[in-house]
Amino acid sequence: MYKHLLPIAMCFAALLIPSVYSEELKTVSKPDMEGLYSEKPLTRQGTYMQLVEQRNADIKSLIAVLEDKTANTEFNGPFHYAVELLGEYRAVEAIDALMAKILYVPSNFKLEEMLPRERYYVCAVALVKIGFPCLEKIYLRMPKAEEKERQLLAWIVSEMLGKEEAIAVLDVQKAKAGKDEAKAAALGEAITHIKEWKPIFERPPESRIRPHKAGSE
Repeated sequence: MYKHLLPIAMCFAALLIPSVYSEELKTVSKPDMEGLYSEKPLTRQGTYMQLVEQRNADIKSLIAVLEDKTANTEFNGPFHYAVELLGEYRAVEAIDALMAKILYVPSNFKLEEMLPRERYYVCAVALVKIGFPCLEKIYLRMPKAEEKERQLLAWIVSEMLGKEEAIAVLDVQKAKAGKDEAKAAALGEAITHIKEWKPIFERPPESRIRPHKAGSE
């Protein structure tokens, strides 16, 4: 009897739901660090969104989350959001802390699409956002880094400068290494990685993916 009204009702609901969701975020979220530690995902998400918009989170407090061994490291947990905020804030003070955690991959990913593998390393992505202030520390760290870390550092330089410029800059650093064979070799490996790099699309390791149930969000 009322079937002709169904399309109108659906349109009204489509307009109403986003506004209700937005209002709920404003209600449950706290624009402070406490909200990032909430057990409620919606509160954590709302807090993160407000802190991105207001840009008023304390940088030292965010770095402290990275140093907190008890922090939840899941995807969209406090550790993950702290890393994202440090990148959004271009927080130069956080470079060392982000480099120390560069191999961190958020656990419990819930992603339907695949991403280039480097983008799962959110600390590396944050360092790309911070930009040029990272470069000198990257050059110093490369010779001491293990292979996977060195590849990520090379990717960061390439993302910042572009492939050709990154190779040229690292060639200069290699020349400066002089008789330090280990340093020259490490920089040479980084250059080779940039030259050969191709975006490989993959999911995170299966153990890090949260099963996605039909109809769940």
